[in-house]
Amino acid sequence: MRDPWAALTALAELFGEVGIALVGVAGACDEDAVYWQCIEAIDAADETSDRIGGLLRRLSLRTHGGAA
Repeated sequence: MRDPWAALTALAELFGEVGIALVGVAGACDEDAVYWQCIEAIDAADETSDRIGGLLRRLSLRTHGGAA
């Protein structure tokens, strides 16, 4: 991959947007099952964003000569 930093940053932004969209869907839905599916997906998107943040930190440490 030519620019992993850019790819991970874009992916983190995408997951942020997905989370925001899911909050909107969860708030507007009338069905409990759909609401809870949205909540679970929001949690998954948030966890994934955290992992991407960790990858970005590790990449930053490597780029700046630190240990990962």
